[in-house]
Amino acid sequence: ALSAALGAGQTLAVQRDGLAVGTAVVNGTSWTFVVSGTAPQGPNSYRAQVVAGGGFGAFSNTLAFTLDSLPPTALASVGGFEDDVLGAIAVGGFASDATPKVIGTLSTAPGTGESVQVLRDGSVVGSASVADRAWSFVEPTALGAGLYAYQARVVDAAANTSAASPS
Repeated sequence: ALSAALGAGQTLAVQRDGLAVGTAVVNGTSWTFVVSGTAPQGPNSYRAQVVAGGGFGAFSNTLAFTLDSLPPTALASVGGFEDDVLGAIAVGGFASDATPKVIGTLSTAPGTGESVQVLRDGSVVGSASVADRAWSFVEPTALGAGLYAYQARVVDAAANTSAASPS
């Protein structure tokens, strides 16, 4: 908010990362600014300044944020299961364990803030433990007899997700 309404001939200029990007719409002491196009990925900082003719007022406080709208590049795949009685089981096999361990790999090591989400029958059931490019997940719910399809995907700190692995 502005400390006072703008006077005749005054505008509110907006900068992104120190460069002019436009003029805000002002209504009394309230103002809005809509970014033209798309803000760049990564760190961004915006600030505003009252401009009157050739004179400039003080800059506002800086609004800083990081834009991350891209999905993670690492892809997760399900490699099989570990049954507490039968041992290693390939994808498509049969298990006797009601809480099997799902195991898999990542195409690359996950980035900072990225984790592996595990889905059962299309719904997220939890996050896997990750070590380098390998991951594992112990089913938290005792499953009844039936067919279950597991998938995995990578999610980053901004909740962007990679494509889910085939089930």
